[in-house]
Amino acid sequence: MATIQSQFEQFNNRIRLGRFDENAILREKRNIIRDKLETRLPEVFATHKETCPNFYFLDQRQLCHEYRHQAAGRRLRYRPGAVL
Repeated sequence: MATIQSQFEQFNNRIRLGRFDENAILREKRNIIRDKLETRLPEVFATHKETCPNFYFLDQRQLCHEYRHQAAGRRLRYRPGAVL
């Protein structure tokens, strides 16, 4: 009988993105969405005569960095590869 870990690894291998091509396409699409939000969201708020709230984007790397700093503040140790 197969273990859960081996089934997870098989699933992960099936859904894993290619290193460069697929990631580059996703980055381009993410940047398009970010650019549209940055330019159009203030316009939408302005048409409704409201102030657009300040916003910023966090990517996964920044979230991991923030998690490590929070964990250090609580005297927790960050382990590389740990699930956040």
